[in-house]
Amino acid sequence: MRELNNTVIGLFFEVTPKPGHLLHYFQYVEQLKPELEKQKGLLWLQRYQTLLDNEMLLSHQLWDHQDSIVAWRKNKAHRSAQIAGIKTHFQDYRIRIGERLGKGSINRLAVLPIERTMNQKLLLSIHGQGCPVSSVFDDCGLKAFSFSSVIDSKSVITLCSLDDISQVTSLAKSINTDIIDKAELFLINRDYSMFDRNQAPSHNRNN
Repeated sequence: MRELNNTVIGLFFEVTPKPGHLLHYFQYVEQLKPELEKQKGLLWLQRYQTLLDNEMLLSHQLWDHQDSIVAWRKNKAHRSAQIAGIKTHFQDYRIRIGERLGKGSINRLAVLPIERTMNQKLLLSIHGQGCPVSSVFDDCGLKAFSFSSVIDSKSVITLCSLDDISQVTSLAKSINTDIIDKAELFLINRDYSMFDRNQAPSHNRNN
């Protein structure tokens, strides 16, 4: 999987299965793999499990265009798995989608020119071989959530929602960059959950 152009769309799917339903989730994941491999536009995919003491999982995907995500959303096998998850297996989930504004070091992201509307949020993802100290985020008035890869527990992603790009500057001054492989900044334009559907797509429209 590779980036074909400069446009990259990030999708972050956090799901908490109902107690005892984690196995069912992984069964759906295995069943969907052949369909996902055939889907055009997928650039990268990794699955993670939370470092907290619960069963929350994260599927982080990079796509070449919003239209590719729409096509995957309309895939019949994917739709069947979604419906079964919502009706039977999921306790809750959250989906965030947005364009990647930049990648690289924290310092590089801190100086990106950002234009956004009131209902767009910034999401910082930090990839590395360890988890940044939580107090670094606390000191900046931020909350961060870390997940480890399901295939390599040493590979960790930390997600942090931002109110303003200046908060990246604050993080850059105090975070331990030795454990960071890369950081990415996304402009989130769609954020919805199983119960908060205000920004959820309508399956009757091309979105």
